[in-house]
Amino acid sequence: QLRVESQTQDFVTLSWSLAQHQVRVWHFPFRVEILKDQEVIVTFNSKGKLWFERLQELPREPTDDPTGLWRETFRTFVDIKANGPSSIGADLCLHGFRHAYGLPEHADQLLLRDTRDGEPYRLYNLDVFAYDLHSRLGLYGSVPLMVAHRADRTIGVFWLNASETFVNLQYLPTDPQMPPVKRRRTQVQTDVHWLSESGVIDCMVLLGPSPHQLFHQYAQLTGYQALPPFFALGYHQCRWN
Repeated sequence: QLRVESQTQDFVTLSWSLAQHQVRVWHFPFRVEILKDQEVIVTFNSKGKLWFERLQELPREPTDDPTGLWRETFRTFVDIKANGPSSIGADLCLHGFRHAYGLPEHADQLLLRDTRDGEPYRLYNLDVFAYDLHSRLGLYGSVPLMVAHRADRTIGVFWLNASETFVNLQYLPTDPQMPPVKRRRTQVQTDVHWLSESGVIDCMVLLGPSPHQLFHQYAQLTGYQALPPFFALGYHQCRWN
C-alpha cells in the first residue's frame, strides 16, 4: 500500500513496505522517478516522449489515405482501423546501467545493441523461413521484457502490449573506450523508448534486485510455465514434417 512521504509544490513522494523504495511524481514537466535509498534508479518520461493518440471517428466522405493511417492493404487482406491511428509510446531512463538484455525473439547477440546506428527492435510475431542473422526483426514469438544488469542490481521493464511494437535503446556514455577520468564525470545510463501501434500504456518496473528475485517477480506477474505431461517429455513433432 502506497503512502505519502512528502509533498511540495513541484512533486509528491510516495513509499511502501519498509520505505526502502520511493516513487516521486513530478508535476511539470510530468515524470515519475523510482528511488532506492534516495538513489534514482528509473525515470519514466525522462525525455518527454510520453505519447498517445486519441480515438477518432471515420470520415463520412471517403478520402485518399496514402499513409495507411486508416486503412492498410497487404495482398488481398485489408486492415481497417475503425478509430484511426492510435499509437502509444513512452520512454524510460535506467540510471547506472549499461547492459540490457531480453526482448525475444530475435536472431541477434544476447546483449541488446544501441539502435542509433540502425533499425529499432521489432516485436511482431512472424513465421520466417531462413531468417537473417544479426537482425532486429521479430521472429516466432515476442516477449516485451527488457532486463538491465549491473554489479549490484538487476531491474526489468515489462511493456504489456500485444500490438506491433518498436523499441529503441541508447547507451550512455556512447564511447566504451572513453578515458577513465572523463568516464567518472559522465552519467552511465540506458535510455529505452517503447512505441506500439495501439493499446493502452501499461508499463511495469521489476525492481529485483537480484536476477533470481527479478524473474520470481516476473513469474508472479505473468504466471508460471506449465510442465508438459509426463508421456510427452523428450518428444517433439514438427508440423512441417
